[in-house]
Amino acid sequence: MVAVDRWFPSSKLCSDCGRLTEPLPLNIRSWQCPCGATHDRDINAARNLLAAGLADR
Repeated sequence: MVAVDRWFPSSKLCSDCGRLTEPLPLNIRSWQCPCGATHDRDINAARNLLAAGLADR
């Protein structure tokens, strides 16, 4: 089992370019990165958590 840090910014980190966005209130469900990628907050978090877990292997 792999554990990712509790404070890992999974929903605020662009899964395309890696840029960290400014703090987002929880009611914001989607956001656009300056690189042009549009993210659903939950799907983006899942992608980032998977990548972080695989990187720790």
